[in-house]
Amino acid sequence: MAKTRVYLNGLIPGLERHFTGEDLAELTLLVENLRKGRAASARGKSTAEGYMGDATRAAVILTESTEYSYIDVNVSPDFVMANPEPGWNHVHREKETDNPIHNVVSELSQAGDFFTIPELELKTIDVKDYLIGTDVREFFLPDRAVAALELIQA
Repeated sequence: MAKTRVYLNGLIPGLERHFTGEDLAELTLLVENLRKGRAASARGKSTAEGYMGDATRAAVILTESTEYSYIDVNVSPDFVMANPEPGWNHVHREKETDNPIHNVVSELSQAGDFFTIPELELKTIDVKDYLIGTDVREFFLPDRAVAALELIQA
């Protein structure tokens, strides 16, 4: 299946958040570190080494999801450019079914028992605010909204 990276000239109106595949992969790795850090902090009655750094990195990824510059779609560049008609680009973001958002938000909320970070209010974090970055969305963008198309998988 072809995969195309659609580089954007700006944010897409109506798409408040977007997590790249790289973001989701990093969050998946951070979940395990956050779990270990929480367990070690609970046992040691102090913040485990690296725990706050992992929480901060996860929080930065969540907050920066409003500043995306590209979207990967599972079609060829020709399909993106030809639909619905020349001059327009069809961008269909498929649902990320294997995403760590629930687990990351849960772990960050629990990290709030041990520390605070300036990037995010841990005790009031809500998963609904972030899941919109992984749901199915479809857009028809004019050529001026798309900076470039790159075939990343034939």
